[in-house]
Formats: sequence, C-alpha cells, structure tokens
Amino acid sequence: MNGELVPIVSLFPWAKERDEAKLRLLIDMDEVICMFLEELCIRYNKEFGASLAPDQLQQYDLTNFVGEEGKLLFQQAGFFDCLQPQRGMPRANNV
Repeated sequence: MNGELVPIVSLFPWAKERDEAKLRLLIDMDEVICMFLEELCIRYNKEFGASLAPDQLQQYDLTNFVGEEGKLLFQQAGFFDCLQPQRGMPRANNV
C-alpha cells in the first residue's frame, strides 16, 4: 500500500455487504500504532511536575504509576488526536 489511501472495501471485502451507515472500524492505537505512553508522560510531567518516562510504565494498569488523576489525562478530549505514530506507521488522513 505504500501510504496511499485505499477504499475500506478493498481491505475488508465483507464491508460492501454491510450498511455503510453502520460500518465502524475500531483501531487499537495506544502503543500499537501510536506513541500513547510518550504523550501520557509529557502531559503527566507537565501537570504534576514529575519526571516519568515511558520505559517506567511496565504494567497494563497505569494507576500504579500515574494514579487515578493521571488516568484522567488520556480521557481528555483530543488526547488521541495528537498522538505521534510509531516508527514505520503511516499517518491516517480524514476522508
């Protein structure tokens, strides 16, 4: 694909059999295609004057590291919109 946009039905042939108004594609972004932990640490450090680094977050439950107040940071509107892609991942475009 080399970064070009392709119709969703070419990736998922079954999609053309579905009602387009009901079709949804969910993408696992955090640490799969985007640098979730890096952005969380940037915001956490800024908000709480800490020096947390992504490599310190070694468990699925982030509460052990950032507490409940830190988890609220990635629940803010727009958090996932600003995530940078992992190396080698293409950027998505709004279509």
